[in-house]
Amino acid sequence: MHRKIILVVLSILMVSGCAEKQTYDNAIYNDYEKFSTYGNQWLSVSDLKKMHFEETGSPVPKPDYRECKSDSQCYYNKWAESYDSSPARIKKKADAAAKEKSAREAKESLCLRTPSCLRERNVSKYQQQLRQSYRYALSMNPYMQDNYDFAVRNMCEKSAEAQVNGLTEESLLERVKDVAGVSPQSRRLIIDVARACWNLSNLGSDWKKALREEY
Repeated sequence: MHRKIILVVLSILMVSGCAEKQTYDNAIYNDYEKFSTYGNQWLSVSDLKKMHFEETGSPVPKPDYRECKSDSQCYYNKWAESYDSSPARIKKKADAAAKEKSAREAKESLCLRTPSCLRERNVSKYQQQLRQSYRYALSMNPYMQDNYDFAVRNMCEKSAEAQVNGLTEESLLERVKDVAGVSPQSRRLIIDVARACWNLSNLGSDWKKALREEY
């Protein structure tokens, strides 16, 4: 009787061992099957393992994929979820983001202490503002582009002259705001143009350079 029980127990253990091995064998096989991802890539579990190791130097945490059985898509998804939520990858990303932020802050701090850097940044800023105002003026008035091109350029010329002659930006903008016979939309446009061109002149930059890039 005892011998029969032992034989039955051994049989169960042998069957269980074979089942686990079969599941393991299926998992190894599935490692190389590729699936489409949200990023329009085709990746396999093997790819995920390789990518994770290259990124972190450690293996992907093994997920519980027992419920997948023979569903290879489920099997891949379990590994993909483990890859995405891996503590090692999350830490790696956080460290990289912190390093990038620190580098940006250091660069910003250096620029704030460097007159030439500040000037270049402000020149770029006002050139962009002028180009945006110019494009807006022409796009909103497709049948009067000649007139609006002249108006923008004339406003720029007058603003630059005013700056050279010592008129402050505030005084210039107050004069523009007080001009009669101008619609609110056009007034906002010429204020933006005047501001950009006064500042470009104040920075020693030719406002015409900004508009030359529109051709």
